[in-house]
Amino acid sequence: YLSDALAGQIKNYMFSLKTKTTRTIQNKIESENWTPYIVNSSVQKDVNDIVSSMDLDPLDWVKYSDLVNQETDGNPIDESNSDTETSNESRANNMGHRKSVVVGDKTFVASDSLLYCIGIIKELLILSTNLPVMYLSEFEKMSYDLLKSFNAFAMGSATQNGRPLSKSGKNLSIMGESIDCLAELILIVQRYYRRLSSFSRDFTPIDQASYTQLSQQYQASAEKIYLANAPPPPI
Repeated sequence: YLSDALAGQIKNYMFSLKTKTTRTIQNKIESENWTPYIVNSSVQKDVNDIVSSMDLDPLDWVKYSDLVNQETDGNPIDESNSDTETSNESRANNMGHRKSVVVGDKTFVASDSLLYCIGIIKELLILSTNLPVMYLSEFEKMSYDLLKSFNAFAMGSATQNGRPLSKSGKNLSIMGESIDCLAELILIVQRYYRRLSSFSRDFTPIDQASYTQLSQQYQASAEKIYLANAPPPPI
């Protein structure tokens, strides 16, 4: 009974997460100003963890599989009682000042929508790491669909009612940076699930052709943005 109840709860969570994520990313992109966004140090750490997940499971992700709360002197830790000064100092150190995300050896100017998308990808990969293998296919599809939706929503927001990109009023440079950044994550997500598939015969990852097609869509979008944002030729 417990197993069935848990499976039902996980499926309900996956459905609600997928619905909420799609709606939120669409709303964010439609209202996006495409201006440089502050990147907290914790976000860059998340990106580093995502990159490293191609080869191994980050320790910060694995710890979520331990359902036992850490305890001190036999009592659960109560973060609300932490020293205020220490809490404020930690919060200040986490604020950051950079307006770019580093993926491997490449740097991209961040936008609000990009950082949200990165956070959801991290969440999906953590769930894939800690939940049973039977859910891997759905989590990979959710990751794939999220990347696909971001590209479609971004380009759609700049070409509504048939207007050309150059007349959209969007900051195409920042939009292009977000597109280029997520294009790098396509390969990372693919390699992550391919690595997990090597440990289980019950999981078959999305085929190479689908990832290739998604990468081509991102490349086509980047080229359109570049052409629309390119300065006019000299007279």
